[in-house]
Amino acid sequence: MCNLSEGIERRGELRGRKIGDKAGRKALGTLLQKLIQEGRKEDVDRVLRDDEYQEQLLREYHLK
Repeated sequence: MCNLSEGIERRGELRGRKIGDKAGRKALGTLLQKLIQEGRKEDVDRVLRDDEYQEQLLREYHLK
């Protein structure tokens, strides 16, 4: 019985991770589109190199 619950838990974790990854990619794509539309090429470059700056801008644009 323990193996069954562990398997269910593992599947739930994998599913949650996939959903989170998909949402994160969508948010990043939206952020990059907005930056490009605003002509902020330097910020696009920095977002792709700097995780902290990426998080900052995702919050600033209410994408996270």
